[in-house]
Amino acid sequence: MTGRSGQRCVLLPVPGSGRLADLLGHCRVELVFTAAERRLSRRRGDLSSWAGRLAAKLAVLELFGRSTDSALVGGLDLGWTSIEVLPSGPGQCADPLECRGTHRPEVFLRGSMARWLGPDERLAVSISHTDTLAAALVARVGVTGAGTAGTPERRHRRC
Repeated sequence: MTGRSGQRCVLLPVPGSGRLADLLGHCRVELVFTAAERRLSRRRGDLSSWAGRLAAKLAVLELFGRSTDSALVGGLDLGWTSIEVLPSGPGQCADPLECRGTHRPEVFLRGSMARWLGPDERLAVSISHTDTLAAALVARVGVTGAGTAGTPERRHRRC
């Protein structure tokens, strides 16, 4: 691991209205979530799933020193879709977005954001949510020493 380690936790209220527009403010959903993220969150059917994924994106931005104070107010373009939060394990299931198994979330950085990490680094993410609150913890970690918890055999037993 390099000397640029760190972590950020974001707590995000889940709007009681149950409306996605209330979670995103003035941003359009397609500017915040990728097609795969939208498909997954729609399938899950609750606003807390969307909020957890958004909290993870906010934590990534904060981890790399990007201000998120007004990110959703006024539709500030922070490259939201360059940060993708999806279940881990592409290639392990016929369709990871349709799999009913439990997969840990994983952060994928696209475009210029991919340069935010060194070649031996990745982002570890944990997301939790209730009907009223979503929480995401994102940590910058070294790739080596991940242990067996991240091996395909351990994380895809329910597929």
